Amino acid sequence: KRSILLFLIAQFFWWLGLGAVIPFVTILMKEYYGIDISQFLRLSPLAVLAAALMVFFVVLSGILGDRWGHRWVITSGLFILTLGWVIAYFVHSLWAIYLIGALIAVGASTLINEPLAFLAELVPKGREGEFYGLDTLSITASQAPAALLGGEVIDWFGYSYIFLFAAVGLAIATVFMLIERDTV
Repeated sequence: KRSILLFLIAQFFWWLGLGAVIPFVTILMKEYYGIDISQFLRLSPLAVLAAALMVFFVVLSGILGDRWGHRWVITSGLFILTLGWVIAYFVHSLWAIYLIGALIAVGASTLINEPLAFLAELVPKGREGEFYGLDTLSITASQAPAALLGGEVIDWFGYSYIFLFAAVGLAIATVFMLIERDTV
């Protein structure tokens, strides 16, 4: 099914983008934002804010997905995540970390339960295991190249470019989500 294939490709790219940043978060905090791990408690309000936003928006994204369509919610979340990573590229102050953290929390919350709900509606009955296996494959297959590419981007271009790499992966995923026009 074309819708499932496009979704799996989109998911591969969003995890490619996110997977390039995730292994380097502590290094990014020190080298790009100037925050040592010993000073990480300065960011504890960010963690509380991000957690609260994620809890609220995971529930809200589920409600909106059921009412307006899972594709719409996922695509909106991808757009918000892309925006967060683009801002991270241009701004590297402490206040920006809070804005970026909030955008990432809101955008990522749509990627927690909505992809499975979306896939559940697309998958033919009786073939769930096959397609959920492909779902897992699209996530895990992106992680090895993501970490390698993320390291190469940092080595070749500098820390700030990892944010653009993530944004490009998320933007490609957004395009794949927009190709199909169904309202599942």
